[in-house]
Amino acid sequence: SEIEDSLFALSEKYDHVPQYTAPEYNDLDEAPAILFNDQIKLLNREFKKYPDWTNKRLVLLIDEFTYIYTAIKKAHLSEQFMKTWKSFLEKGFFNSVLIGQDIMPKFKAAYPNEFGVTEDKRLSYLKKSDAVALIEKPIWDKSRDRSRFLGKATDLILDYTSSNPYYVQIFCARLVDYMNEHKVMSITEADVHDVADSFIKGEQALTVDKFDNLITAGDADLDAFNSNDVLSALKTIAIASKNLDSCPREAINLGEVDYEERILKDLKDREVLSIPEAGYFKINVRLFKEWLLVN
Repeated sequence: SEIEDSLFALSEKYDHVPQYTAPEYNDLDEAPAILFNDQIKLLNREFKKYPDWTNKRLVLLIDEFTYIYTAIKKAHLSEQFMKTWKSFLEKGFFNSVLIGQDIMPKFKAAYPNEFGVTEDKRLSYLKKSDAVALIEKPIWDKSRDRSRFLGKATDLILDYTSSNPYYVQIFCARLVDYMNEHKVMSITEADVHDVADSFIKGEQALTVDKFDNLITAGDADLDAFNSNDVLSALKTIAIASKNLDSCPREAINLGEVDYEERILKDLKDREVLSIPEAGYFKINVRLFKEWLLVN
């Protein structure tokens, strides 16, 4: 129906646009995969009637694709879904971009054949140049054609956020509020420290849910560790590395070595932790580390 609506909208603006009428929803009750197969073939035949559309490709974008894995694990969705999905991909009906949470590697491991044609791209911390652009460009001083961040203020934000785009954006959003409140046109390192403190303590301090993306692999993960245990391990690391850059492995004690190792591996795989040297762990996002120390 989205394709039908889009083509109709285009036909009102341009000539020689293919037309398509989507089947009724109830038509999908019987043999939906066969119907879908036939409809895509029909659509492609329509495209080929118009020279400018012969080489057009459908691109299917699916957010939260990992919930498919959750539905299969809960038996809410048949495993046959993945076989059908593979058959659609093999027929070249469309290109697809699948966006998923950190449990995507588990999903792929469970269905290696079905994901055999995919190319992985992990969306993680930004490159420094991109993070700097995200910090400085939205409030660039156009009248003087220069950054509003003085001294090492930008580097300090990079240090607090580890170039994590989510934390960069919430940090800078509050920083703009701070600038408006204090009627300042430029940002110093002292201003950055003040804003960082507001995230860590006081009435505006972040709540634990704002760190869910670091604590767990996402709510689609049925095999997730107990979040209290993960928080306990992270808090231990934060405390042990308060005056240092990292925490020794022996400082982390949840009562079961194998369980601890699995939690630490998960946190490292998801880039919440890094290993600056063998046997030591570091929390990458400084803002999270300092929040753990007082919450």
